[in-house]
Amino acid sequence: MGRDFIKYRKRRRTDGIWEIVWDDPKTGRVKRQTCKTRDEHEADRKLAEKVLSGDVVPPAAVTIGYILDRYFQHLKRRKGAATVVPMSSKVDRLKGYLGNRKWEDFGQADVENYIDHAKCLTRWDRGNDRLSDGTIKKDLQILRAALRHGHLMKVVPTETRIEIRNLVSQIRSDWLDDDQMRKVLALCEDNDEREHIYAFLLLALATGARKEAIFQLRWDQIYVPGGDFEYLPMVPQPVEQDGIVVMPKKAARKVRKGPPPLDFQTGTVVSGAYIDFGTGHGNKRRPQIPIGQNQRLMSYILFGGDRSQPYVISFNGKPIKTGLKKGLEAVGVEAGLPFKLTHHVLKKTCITWMVRKGIPFETIERLTNTTVDTLKRHYSQHSPDLEEALGDTFAI
Repeated sequence: MGRDFIKYRKRRRTDGIWEIVWDDPKTGRVKRQTCKTRDEHEADRKLAEKVLSGDVVPPAAVTIGYILDRYFQHLKRRKGAATVVPMSSKVDRLKGYLGNRKWEDFGQADVENYIDHAKCLTRWDRGNDRLSDGTIKKDLQILRAALRHGHLMKVVPTETRIEIRNLVSQIRSDWLDDDQMRKVLALCEDNDEREHIYAFLLLALATGARKEAIFQLRWDQIYVPGGDFEYLPMVPQPVEQDGIVVMPKKAARKVRKGPPPLDFQTGTVVSGAYIDFGTGHGNKRRPQIPIGQNQRLMSYILFGGDRSQPYVISFNGKPIKTGLKKGLEAVGVEAGLPFKLTHHVLKKTCITWMVRKGIPFETIERLTNTTVDTLKRHYSQHSPDLEEALGDTFAI
């Protein structure tokens, strides 16, 4: 193989199928390979596999833009659309300023210059609002990961370490109290256009799981004891078919095994029901959450939702891939919330309610797979024993 840099790219054929095309460095002719899919995200995965398959030779002068591209292709091959799509804008922003900078000339001074540059930029969806320190910090975290990945993949001979200084992420403590949660649920409960939002609110509040885990939850990952059935044999009875009386060879009736999962007269539910969110990816662990005592959620699981497709949350018969950002924000505005309703607000609400209830941090860690250190750092102020411990210490 020659030492020429091969640049792969994807394009859509007239029949809607995506394909990968590149210029052969030996002959100069255009070569192509079909992705066998009409889904652009799946085509991105195929492109990433092609780029990272080992037949790509780095250019003679490796740039920061090339290192970022290689890392982003690596993520595309392993992560879902919910991770890749929002990250693309951050990669583009880094490449716009540092893309042509040669790796061998790159240093901490370039990081400081990028911070000054990024603080002058505005977000496309925030009017004239400037980028926050938290957003710039995330940009540089991606850059640091890309530099590390470039070294691991032997694109560059040594790892370039950078420091992220003087950037403080804003800690948001927004959460819904009982009245706010009831208002939000009431706006979605009997609205067919918001049934998927209603399902997300119930699941997020009851489990504290991340949005990716909730949107990827399948019906077969929910276990409800007492929801199983068995068939009991019966004495066959003659039936009429097309004017002819026939005697069936076998007959049986469907009978539920065990107690009913939900008693509407008493409001009690069967114990032992749980949701298994699976193994997750990387350090994003996924919990197994008991839900047997949550009557509203149990009612939705047993009698609501669209079971014609495998995912618990869907809209118009299709799964939700990236999230409900605009839908949640609209519901929050209608409910009169003083802050923007987002996916993560529900996770914070779930944990805050458990802390205020006096549930130990060790138990919350098992339920939500959030470390005790993180819980103490962000939620200790909600603990009821804090007020009890202070007592009348400062009374005068």
